[in-house]
Amino acid sequence: EVIPYIDILTEHLNDFADDDTLVATVRAAVECGHVVLNKYYEKTDESIVYCIAMILHPAYKTQYFHLHKWIEECIDEAKDIIKEEWETYYK
Repeated sequence: EVIPYIDILTEHLNDFADDDTLVATVRAAVECGHVVLNKYYEKTDESIVYCIAMILHPAYKTQYFHLHKWIEECIDEAKDIIKEEWETYYK
């Protein structure tokens, strides 16, 4: 459930980033938070495990990707990864 939590944290940071009443140091900290979250979010692309776990998770499946407006090509690629893994190791 790493990806959903990163998304939740990103949404909260976005709320703070949009708040013009915050002092500059807080907004700078928000930007640093974005950098760190993006660093780890990008790491989820380096392993097929995250993709497989999301799609096989009963609460998420591909619906999560659609709700978060992922590009259809990326969703199809995720499905292909699962099919390939199934055929290689479990069929």
